[in-house]
Amino acid sequence: MHLSLRRNLGYLDRIIRLVAGLVLLYLVIFNPLVMSGWVSIVLGILGVAMIIEGLLAY
Repeated sequence: MHLSLRRNLGYLDRIIRLVAGLVLLYLVIFNPLVMSGWVSIVLGILGVAMIIEGLLAY
């Protein structure tokens, strides 16, 4: 079995992931009253992960 670790995100995919990650972080930072504690933590982690994926294009 051979794993391929080459980059597979196009320009539009990167932009969508960056915007989605920023929206999630915005909700966690500036709108904490809407969500409970553990939901904020999960959304924060997902937001950071999406931003990193968008920047690295993986």
